[in-house]
Amino acid sequence: MESQNLEEKPDKTQEDMNKFQKRIEAYSANIEEYEYADWQEAAKAVIPIDKLVERANKTLAEVSNDSKSLSYKDELLKQLLAWFKHEFYTWVNKPECYICKSPTEKTGETPGDPTEAPFKCSRVELYKCTVCSETTRFPRYNNVKKLLETRKGRCGEWAQCFTLCARTLGYDVRIVYDWTDHVWTEVYSESQQKWLHCDSCENAMDTPLLYEAGWGKKLNYIIAFSLYEVFDVTQRYTKKYTEVQTRRNVVPEDWLAEVIAQAHSVKCSRLTPELQTKLHQRRKVDEEEFRVNRELDREEEARRIKEEEKIGRISGSEEWRAERGELGDIEKTKAAEEKQEEIKKDLNK
Repeated sequence: MESQNLEEKPDKTQEDMNKFQKRIEAYSANIEEYEYADWQEAAKAVIPIDKLVERANKTLAEVSNDSKSLSYKDELLKQLLAWFKHEFYTWVNKPECYICKSPTEKTGETPGDPTEAPFKCSRVELYKCTVCSETTRFPRYNNVKKLLETRKGRCGEWAQCFTLCARTLGYDVRIVYDWTDHVWTEVYSESQQKWLHCDSCENAMDTPLLYEAGWGKKLNYIIAFSLYEVFDVTQRYTKKYTEVQTRRNVVPEDWLAEVIAQAHSVKCSRLTPELQTKLHQRRKVDEEEFRVNRELDREEEARRIKEEEKIGRISGSEEWRAERGELGDIEKTKAAEEKQEEIKKDLNK
């Protein structure tokens, strides 16, 4: 697409570009907070590191050397995901009444009050109790240290908090924003020399086609943010990029590429030459993966989808998931839910 003068664009297009750029700038800045020493200390205080190490070693010991598919660090990451999903964080559909613990119904939203706003809470969901009629507040915090305390929320809270936990354990992390309303994490695997998709809401690792093939999402923009880079990773999460491109019509592609490049350049300029070289090599691997994905024909495309990428969403109430059209194949999704229940029981033994 040819470059276009921003002043010549319709007001709506300019408004969309302004919103898009503000989101990129905000996400790019937020990820740097994960390096705060007090945040990482707070995460260390709640992560049962010894227990996760024991579980990782036990799992690896039960697998023969010839059958081992994960390194120790990758297995530890897998255990961190399972702990986070089943023992640490809680999904909130509608909060129960803070007085009588009865069900509630959403009635609206309001800005955060003086006790909530300092924790990056721009909005609070309001729910009315179906029994006593009292109003329960559900603050949508974006301060990750605060999220370690609340331990509840939806995908935004889950992904932010899990990303901090993984970073605290020494992993290189990227937080990934899907413009069709989801958030997850990518963690770099030194042993596999690639970024691993990690969705803490689903206890899913290295299943990037889950959203398109399983949930049935119509993807458009998926952008990853780390301490060192900003990168459009949409092509990792689709086998139908030509189709996806038809939905990337919110902002001009050349303009978006320039905005991402500028945000990336700011981060990269602060790095040592050695680290710049390391990240450049990682990016070359990403770009080769994307190139291969684009070139796969439809037959090959279908064959390469993993079974665990064919399941629907398991986080959230069934009613909520159905409203979003993310239940996918009901039979496969139910089987996945049952499997997660088995994992939860095993962890609690």
